[in-house]
Amino acid sequence: MYGYLIDLYHATVRHLGALKFNKASEVHRTLTSLYASIIELTNSAIIIREGGAYTGMDILLRSAMEAHVDSIWRAATST
Repeated sequence: MYGYLIDLYHATVRHLGALKFNKASEVHRTLTSLYASIIELTNSAIIIREGGAYTGMDILLRSAMEAHVDSIWRAATST
């Protein structure tokens, strides 16, 4: 799971430059918020793990995965 977390973080940061944002669009605001949540949560979990601790990682990982799924759903259902 830790390897997936690292991969998710790096992929998310790598694609950040391709992000298009229109502040007038509710969809763009929502997706950008979810994207930022994924970056913040995965980075926090990586820092905890690399520090040798595990407490709280399950909560961070669940929230990151929920944000990831929400962003996929929102992107697929937006018109």
